[in-house]
Amino acid sequence: MGLLTLKDGPDDVHALIARAADIATIWNESRAVEHGFHLQVGEKEAANACEIGSRVLKTHFSDPPSAFKRTAAVLVIGRLFPFIGLDPVPYSLPTYHKWMARIMHLMMPSVLASIKVRLTPCEHPRREQFRTLPPFTAWPSPHVKAEFLEWLTSLDSFPWLAPVTSDGSQGNADPPSGNIFPWLANPPTTEEMTVLVAEKRLARVCSWLTNLPTSEAIRDFSDQRLARMVMATSLIIENAYYCSERLPQKADPNHVCYQCYTCIEKIATDLDLTFQNWIVE
Repeated sequence: MGLLTLKDGPDDVHALIARAADIATIWNESRAVEHGFHLQVGEKEAANACEIGSRVLKTHFSDPPSAFKRTAAVLVIGRLFPFIGLDPVPYSLPTYHKWMARIMHLMMPSVLASIKVRLTPCEHPRREQFRTLPPFTAWPSPHVKAEFLEWLTSLDSFPWLAPVTSDGSQGNADPPSGNIFPWLANPPTTEEMTVLVAEKRLARVCSWLTNLPTSEAIRDFSDQRLARMVMATSLIIENAYYCSERLPQKADPNHVCYQCYTCIEKIATDLDLTFQNWIVE
């Protein structure tokens, strides 16, 4: 499963690069002079984003994930593992984060329009069809759009705790939480470590070192956190999309709302999600 395509690999990377290149071209031709920077697409960074996105989608979401979840994954991962660069980079880190959130937001309509969805109308649940989504028209209000941009800006991958990979680059990791990072609870100080080693009291040193989390544990914990961010972002995008479909002046008879019976069927294995079950008589 790829980030944007059914299978991961070169085709998925090329699809992401194509979407990012579209945004970069439009920006560089019409906005670069006004805002003082150009956009560049990194092929290596795009491949890394696809690898992370594919892993998160495979592990934490249904197969295939919805167009909204794929789009959310592009925005979240693109925000935390940028494949679009700003040239020159803003001096202020908060300013950089705000711009990256806005650049990722610009990708949302293009990504949504590039993904085919499987429609299964409730009245004919076995009559499947694949088609692209109608265009995303507008946010429900300027306030909703502003809050969404603030949400994207606030995302943090906590790179300060990232392990160094074999090639010397710094990967992604998450802050300490629960039992996965017990080694941060009571680490020996430099002075204490020096004394312990000098006095050959290695039991304390070994007990601390053996509790260091593995790179796999850190990655899995990070992926779980990424999945939660993708889910939250997906719900925001899906709600805004359906609201835009129902605006009277922009009504679309081919809307996709209520035409995804199969995905609900997969979720409702133990609980019927009909309203009747929630009505207390």
